[in-house]
This record gives sequence, C-alpha cells and structure tokens, in this order.
Amino acid sequence: MCSEINYIPLKWAIEKHDMIIQISGGLPGITKESKNHLNSILTFIKDTKYYPSFIEKLSFLTYTIAKDHIFIDGNKRTAIALGAYFLELNEYGFLVSHYMQEMENYIVWVMENRLTREDLIEKIKYILLDIEEPEYFKLNIIAKLNQ
Repeated sequence: MCSEINYIPLKWAIEKHDMIIQISGGLPGITKESKNHLNSILTFIKDTKYYPSFIEKLSFLTYTIAKDHIFIDGNKRTAIALGAYFLELNEYGFLVSHYMQEMENYIVWVMENRLTREDLIEKIKYILLDIEEPEYFKLNIIAKLNQ
C-alpha cells in the first residue's frame, strides 16, 4: 500500500493501551522496564533486515506485545488494537475490522501455545492479502486446536 511504512510512536502506544483499559476494564499501567521493552519492539520492527515485509512487521508487533506481557493488564487487547492502528497508518484501513475479528481468537490460541508464531504470521498474511485461507491451513489449525 504505502511506499514508505508509517510506525507507531511509543507515547501513542501507551495512550492507546490506557484507553483500552479504561473502556474494557483491567489494571492500567506499564513498568519502566516494560516501557523500555515496548520502545525496543516499536524500534525493532523498523529493521528491514529482520522484518523486511509489512506482514512480518505486523506479525512481530502483534505477537510480541501479547506474548511478552508488556503491560500490567490487557496485553492481548492492546496487541490487537496496535496492530489495527498499524494497518490504519499504512492504508490498510479496509482490513481493520476483519483483522480485529480474526485476531480475537488467534491471539488467544497463540498465547495458550495451541498455535505457533508461524501460524499467526500465516494467518496475518491471508488477512493482508485479503484472501481466504487454503484448506490445508484451515485443517492444520483445526488439528492443532483439537490436540
């Protein structure tokens, strides 16, 4: 979409988290160490050596914020919301609703270790390409969830 990728500023990420907690409940806040870690995540996704594509950047952002428990509470909700904002910033706004709907379950399954980070990346790829997942992917996910 965008020729140049737009990124989320640290201050905005923290404000978005606080807003999510205020609306949906939970404990607000972030520790100093976690704030530094969040800043590292938001900086690291800019590195094209490790994350050359937008799909890889979005996947890393979503996965790491949830998995690393950056905030005191609401990490899965914030991971999804920041991913949606990252989409919006980069002219993928037409996919935000679909992304949020799909990530609601996928991020939980990944955090429960029922699905892998690679499964999440593949799912996000299908969302960004705006295509239906192939049967092999659906069957793989079903098999993993039934274990």
